Amino acid sequence: MARRVRLTVGYRSLHRDVAPDMPSLPGYTRAIRNRMAKIEKAITTELNRVEGLTPAAVEYALEPAYALSQAYVPEDTGALKESGFIQTERKAHGAVGVVGYGQAGKPIYAVFVHERTDQQHKPPERAKFLEEAVNKTRHKIVPRAAEFLKNNTGV
Repeated sequence: MARRVRLTVGYRSLHRDVAPDMPSLPGYTRAIRNRMAKIEKAITTELNRVEGLTPAAVEYALEPAYALSQAYVPEDTGALKESGFIQTERKAHGAVGVVGYGQAGKPIYAVFVHERTDQQHKPPERAKFLEEAVNKTRHKIVPRAAEFLKNNTGV
């Protein structure tokens, strides 16, 4: 059972002093969190249909989303791209998987690069790099988890 899949870009909660020029920052960050939470919940629900899910299966299932996000992430200095990660672990209640950028707030601008749709990037780079990658590869997640378990457990 996959207890939780998380998608994270930078800090999950932002403070007013981080970007004073952004209007209604608390409402804006709440909207970001809500949108990502809906995607996380849908993926977790889908993965929970796969019996015997392991951290390795979750990682294998999330790899296409991560790989596509690496193609989409803007690469001005390379710091944001290098901050990308997939982490999985076994918890008492099941496997947990996280795909993200800007872990521990480094680089601090990760969430702004992700969310600023008014900024131009050279294709295929774009804003919403993680969100779009997950949405475009979501249909592969459950089949890949099942494929991994079949090939690695003799099911």
